[in-house]
Amino acid sequence: MISFKYGGHYFTWSETQTDKREWRYYLRNYILRHLLEFHFSNSTDLSDALDLVLDRVLLSESQRRNTFDYLNGKTAITLRKPFRIPPVSFLTIADSEYVGGLEIAYVLADVLRDTIKGNLNKKIIPLVDFIRIAYFKGSTKIEAV
Repeated sequence: MISFKYGGHYFTWSETQTDKREWRYYLRNYILRHLLEFHFSNSTDLSDALDLVLDRVLLSESQRRNTFDYLNGKTAITLRKPFRIPPVSFLTIADSEYVGGLEIAYVLADVLRDTIKGNLNKKIIPLVDFIRIAYFKGSTKIEAV
């Protein structure tokens, strides 16, 4: 089992009047945004829009719209600085069983999981040395382990 240390506010606190049952959804958006910022951290030109496809995420239409708006910087709380990601033109929810490109991403996610657990077969390492891993804890205050 993988344990992690997350120091953000989404487990115990929120500046908005968000129902506690929705916090995990907002946490997912927050982590998704940081993942995108990590992927685009070496990009100097963030002006080209992107189409974002998520695999097997259950979202109501209002949640999908909220995720789309959030990733485009349209937030209820004023941002200190813009997110360092390209604008999102389309947010599509798909299923990797039916979309070939997502199936490849699913295989890479398995490799990532095995890498983090320390179970990656040594023969595979040269094939996946392009994968970058970043430790993300959210903030300096640890609230859950």
